[in-house]
Amino acid sequence: MNTVIRSGTNLIVKGKSSKVEHVLKNEAVVLVANHPHEVDIIALFAALSPREDTSLIISFRFMNLVPHADPYLIPVYTEHHAIKAGEEKLKRKFFRKLHNVPTFSPEEEHKKNIESIKFASEKVERGEMVVIFPNPSKDQRRSWYSGVGHMLHGVNRRKKVYVVKAYIEGTSNFDYLRLFPHAAKLLTPIKVTFSQPQNVETILKNDPKEITRILEDDYRKWEEKVSSKPRELPELLKAPVLLRTKFAPLFVERFFERKTNW
Repeated sequence: MNTVIRSGTNLIVKGKSSKVEHVLKNEAVVLVANHPHEVDIIALFAALSPREDTSLIISFRFMNLVPHADPYLIPVYTEHHAIKAGEEKLKRKFFRKLHNVPTFSPEEEHKKNIESIKFASEKVERGEMVVIFPNPSKDQRRSWYSGVGHMLHGVNRRKKVYVVKAYIEGTSNFDYLRLFPHAAKLLTPIKVTFSQPQNVETILKNDPKEITRILEDDYRKWEEKVSSKPRELPELLKAPVLLRTKFAPLFVERFFERKTNW
């Protein structure tokens, strides 16, 4: 939260009732959110109360950027999906120059993802909170990855497990400007809306892909109710890949300055 306050960003939080707050602070919960832009992570955690047993499922490219943050991160390996879809080749190239990470074959990535999802399931089973972005893509129409379904399917079904939805809007490719004093005042407010907690015990009997489909359908119906009309920026006004990539390490470092300040 301190990072957001210092930036001057106007953060609007909706739907955080006492019941939602209780579940997010004390219960076994999976928090699912949209993720069209990089600053979404900071906005989401700024809207949450501190919780020491929180873990974030995140691209392995961000591991080892800020070492003291690594214990709270669960890496996923989706480079083969991004390459297949032709997503932002220039961005990946510049990011590797700033923070070189190993390359894995699709088979290796699959094995590592199984390990990460199993680890996430164990955390939820222990009563912790895991944050996941089922579609970490600018194209929010794309179907969710099934990792969230596999994670929930792997949880002991005798445990009460909740899912809380979060919808983030107001972020853009200009958000790196929020790192500079007073610049945030020129940008739109960021709004984070939370749903009521959902006990997912009844859907855990389904296979992982069906669990994912049920959650995605429910999320999209809820999103239509809470979201504002989308505001598309003209293509020429979108921040260049180089600008966003250049400030990525600083962006992550500011985010993880103090975990207790989220």
